Amino acid sequence: MKTKVILIFVMLASIYSYAQQPPVVRTLSYVQKRASSYSPESGDYEKDFQNQLDPYIGIWKYEGNNKIFIIKLQRVNQVFLGQSYSDITYFYFDALVLTYKLQNNDGSVIYDNMDLVPTTMFSDEFGYFTGTDSNDYLNGSFRDFTTNVLVSHCEITKLETTAGQPDKIYFKLFGNHTSLRRSSFNEPTNYIPGVTPLYSVPNKVELVRIE
Repeated sequence: MKTKVILIFVMLASIYSYAQQPPVVRTLSYVQKRASSYSPESGDYEKDFQNQLDPYIGIWKYEGNNKIFIIKLQRVNQVFLGQSYSDITYFYFDALVLTYKLQNNDGSVIYDNMDLVPTTMFSDEFGYFTGTDSNDYLNGSFRDFTTNVLVSHCEITKLETTAGQPDKIYFKLFGNHTSLRRSSFNEPTNYIPGVTPLYSVPNKVELVRIE
């Protein structure tokens, strides 16, 4: 009787898991995903076969221009991208999930979400970075929560350092961007091109690994 109960529990758990998370249909490398011949299909899983993400995992810090900028990059495999687990169109991808802390040199905090714990469900609370068709950099999106801007093209590059020196990365936000248009965010009404800064975080800067 006990064995039957265990088997029933396992079957129910399997059914529940399947209902919650739809299946992977195709698994592709970063190179395959970025090929000109690639045609997206629901259920595609962009997988980090070459472990391109691993060298970037950690906590990185920039200090300059009266600002301290710290980013945390955590690996999360098989992030689900869709409206819900019952959505017809959905995708999966391996990613580094970015949280950050921005503060003034006097220690006053401007923004800090570093204690947030990412899950496998895609969330607007984080930035996401994936590998590319090159081992030289990661590509992703970044959310500047202070100026209320979503940057849809951001790159993080691992820099060469001499033996004995801490690892460094280069953080760059590109110009193409959009205001976050969701109920939990306000429009950046104070932004004036050429007068006020679009980003509150430092851009085109080197960060040093601290953990």
